[in-house]
Amino acid sequence: MSGSLLQAILPDQSKEGAPVPLSSIIPVMSNNLKQFGPSRDQMQKMWADRNSQWSIPGNYNTALPPSQEMQFRGWLKQNNVPFDVSAPVTDYDMRGFYLGLQNKNPIAVSAIDPNDSKMHYPDYWKTPLHETFSDQSQWATPGAPAWNNQDQLVGKNGAILFDDRAPRYGGGF
Repeated sequence: MSGSLLQAILPDQSKEGAPVPLSSIIPVMSNNLKQFGPSRDQMQKMWADRNSQWSIPGNYNTALPPSQEMQFRGWLKQNNVPFDVSAPVTDYDMRGFYLGLQNKNPIAVSAIDPNDSKMHYPDYWKTPLHETFSDQSQWATPGAPAWNNQDQLVGKNGAILFDDRAPRYGGGF
């Protein structure tokens, strides 16, 4: 890496000819790349446009009465669930999932995804704004993409729309 580029990225750690540990470059580069990519809202619009051919139109966010909303927010906090309660639209109906838990719906279970070691929630509550919207969503129509045995989301034409085993960089959303 040239000294001037390195100085622009890591001004405190870049002396010409001095080795710079890769571990110090990757987080900074990753954070800088996020500034240049599309926003989360732009990505959700792109996925909604793509998924519109396989989804039922409608409101994808469960509304809760105020007392249940307070309990839901407490559950989010207690369980460290990454969900923005103030978002007007979401790619996952977390309130619907929460109601499923409260009603002991057998599909309302969460688990660690072995491919990225992050918490995963069932596709049933994924909205068409989700990157991995599938035929398992309650809002999917026949012909929606389906998961194969290699953890890939595959369209009816055989195109791989998402590969859950592929490495992801930059922290995602």
